[in-house]
Amino acid sequence: MSTGPRSGCRLCGQPISTQALPLGELPVCNRFARENHVQLRITLDIVACDTCQLVQLREPPPPDVLVPEVPWIRYREPEGHLDALVGELLSLKPRACTALGTGPFEGPLLGRLQARGLTASALALGADGAAGRYPYLETWQATLRAER
Repeated sequence: MSTGPRSGCRLCGQPISTQALPLGELPVCNRFARENHVQLRITLDIVACDTCQLVQLREPPPPDVLVPEVPWIRYREPEGHLDALVGELLSLKPRACTALGTGPFEGPLLGRLQARGLTASALALGADGAAGRYPYLETWQATLRAER
């Protein structure tokens, strides 16, 4: 299993030594080609910081890789897996009591965490997209900093 991010926690900067929850190698879903194969995949693992308890991606992909290049893409998190994901997340941090969402699409996940007894809220991250691009969560991710 993987360990924490090479650069440490994205919030407090401390090293992360907890084991990662591997999500696997996933296709970037905003790339379209005439060929019948996936051109770009990213590996995602979730880790929790030993110091500040922030649950985060071990190595998030660069936001520019994820920004949709066409206006008709609309993200909606499939909900069928969320109950299992909540169970896995809570197994990483069984004493967790709060959850903070960092984007406009995390309502269903936050709702499930709240139903399991956590206090859940969403962080408002106002951000505009670059000209000719269509901003979503990856645009907000690029603006997420500890001081915000």
